Parts: sequence; structure tokens; C-alpha cells
Amino acid sequence: MEIRLEKRGKTWQYSFEGTKNELGKRTRIAKGGYKTKSAASEAGAKAYAEYSETGLQFETNHVTLREFVDFWIEQYCKLNLKKSAVDNYKKRLRYHILPALGHMRLTAINAAVLQKFINEKAQAQYSHNTLVVLKGILSGCFNFAVTQNVLKYNPMSSVKIPSARNNGLRLRKAPNHVISPEAFEKILARFPEGTTAYIPLQFGYRCGMRVGEAFAVTWDCVDFENKTIKIDKQVTWDETKSLWYLSKPKYDSERIIAIDDGLVEILRRARESQLRAKEYYGDNYSTNEVDAEGYINNDQPGHPIEFVSVRENGDYAAPRIMQHVASIVHYDLNIPEFTFHSLRHTHATMLAEAGVPIKYAQERLGHKEVEMTLRIYSHTTQKINEDSRQILNQMYQKQDNIDGII
Repeated sequence: MEIRLEKRGKTWQYSFEGTKNELGKRTRIAKGGYKTKSAASEAGAKAYAEYSETGLQFETNHVTLREFVDFWIEQYCKLNLKKSAVDNYKKRLRYHILPALGHMRLTAINAAVLQKFINEKAQAQYSHNTLVVLKGILSGCFNFAVTQNVLKYNPMSSVKIPSARNNGLRLRKAPNHVISPEAFEKILARFPEGTTAYIPLQFGYRCGMRVGEAFAVTWDCVDFENKTIKIDKQVTWDETKSLWYLSKPKYDSERIIAIDDGLVEILRRARESQLRAKEYYGDNYSTNEVDAEGYINNDQPGHPIEFVSVRENGDYAAPRIMQHVASIVHYDLNIPEFTFHSLRHTHATMLAEAGVPIKYAQERLGHKEVEMTLRIYSHTTQKINEDSRQILNQMYQKQDNIDGII
């Protein structure tokens, strides 16, 4: 059943259809006067749940988790969360939660069932982060069910994530590899300047950008004079519409970062090359457009946007090209540890080795918490150890000379 939201003058109204009456016509439940769309949505969802408890239409004793999840996504998530977050929820639900629990009646899902589900994911060696995300999604869904009077309590509230330390579990953890300068030069030799992969690779290695950020950089964010790049968006794939769309960076980590002289010159040459190509192709040069919802959609009216990552004819070069790059790097170049994220980790490691303050690195990388940066800094490398040893020697050498130890 669909809850419709309509604006009536300056206020909002919700409405939904009830069961058929004795004449065979469906009743219509509606109420207006709400100041915001969100308020009307919440009131409509609550009214819908209360109506459902009568057993006339949406029988809570029989509704499955799959059915309620659809209701939750439409009536709460899409109205209160970023689109990228909703898409991530739907992906996790599709691959993990619904195959295991979707067929079960909502009222039959208790803490024991959910604990077993989380335990099985842990035993399958999924990462701690994945377990946290799955628990968060289920908890959010059941909390919504409680607010709508569909459930009396949230069964997820007493579920615990197993401790790998205490139970001997080996949870999956994506290894963070450092790409050596020699390996990176080998990669660039295969994808040299002028190829669509070259600049995104440089963004990952020299700036530590996430892949969605690297492919969302536009020329208006590049400041050649001050030698900075503004990272204010990322690009994400919408499976439903089969389109790429722009949103804020992960954790809303908008930032302006300094770039080295080498990257400045690389970008300057790329800009000049694009301007020449635009003149050469004329009317056949592609103009990328973003519609009102943030979708990169050249088939719909929108506003033009100049991406740094484009093909020779101006077509947008999306993150999907990195799948081809990774395949070549893994099998042809024999660098199996390469991922785009490995470039980001490499950049963070280089910052640590250079002695860059942790707070600066956190802001540059767009980490939500400094603890994320500390985890990288805590993995000391041979260079850091050697530098520390030299510092220790210098600290005590003079004192040792005085004391006659040396």
C-alpha cells in the first residue's frame, strides 16, 4: 500500500486507501494541516500502522520483514537519509539481510534469531565493520517498527557483535597494501598521461582521494594559483536508474587540500589538452550535464559541468574504468595487491613516513575520526623505525659522551 503525500496550499496532507466497504469501494484515509512533508510522512506512517493493527489491510501478524523493509525505505529512509546511504542500505539488504531473514514474519523475529544471523556472518569471516553496518540497518528498521506501533520493542537492542579476540574468530579485513614508487611507475607506464585513467590514478596516489571523489573533481575546484583542490562531492552509481549521481563526500568530508607542483603541471597540461580537443571536435564535443537531482544525465535538461576526468571527445569517464585498470595491473603487470584504495593507503603511509602531523593527515584524507588516521600511523614502516632510531641516538649521544659511555 502506498502513502501519498500532497501539498495543500501551505501545508501537507497524507492519504492512503483502506479496505473495500460493503459497496465494493475502497475507503480513503486522509489528514492534512502538516507544516512539512516530513511531518506529514511520519503522521501518515503512524496512522497507517494503527490502521493496519485492525487487521483490515496491513496485518502486522503476517507481514514479512521483506514487506516491512520496503515500507521503511519508502516512508522513512528516502525522506531522512542521503541517497547514497539509502542505496548502501538497499545493497546490504539485498545481499545479506533479506536472503536470510526476508521471508520471516516481522513479529516472529526475536533477539535469538538476530544473534544467530550476526554470529553466522562473523563465522563467515565478514569484517567487523560489515557486522556493525548490518546491525545498524536492522536496528534502524526495528526502531521504526516500534515508533509505528508495529512492534513493542526492538529485538536488535540486545544483539551483540562477537569479539574476534575472545572467540578466536578471524573476521575478514581488507588488507591495506602500500604501492611502491617502482610499482606505481610501472602502472603509469601502462596508463600514461593522456589516458582516461592517468589523472584519477594521480589523485589517488598524490592526494589520497577516494575513488568516488577522484572521478567527481571538476575544473572549478582546481585552483592553479593557490595550488589546491576543493573536494566537495563524490560520484556514486544508482542501480535503479543506471546513472551516476553526485553527492557530498563520505562523512560530509568537504575539504580543500594542497597539491604538489608536479600535480599542478599535470593538471595544467590536461586542461590545455581538453580545451584543444573541445575546439577540434566543435559541436561534436560532449557537454556533460547534471540534472536537478544530481544525476549525470545528458539526456535530460540540467546544468553543464566540467569534469577533470573525461575522454578525448568530452564524454564523462566514470569510476568503472578502474575495473579494467585493476585487471590489467593484476594480471599483465603482476601487481595483485593493487586496488584504487591501496593508492589512498599509500598516500596516508607516505604522510606518516614524512612526519606530517596526524591532524593534518586526518583533514587531508577526510577521515571522520582521528582514530582512523591513527590506525594508519600506528603501522610503522622500516623507514619510520630507522628515523626514530637515529633520533634516539641523537637525543642521548651527547649525554653518553659526558658520562664516558662512548
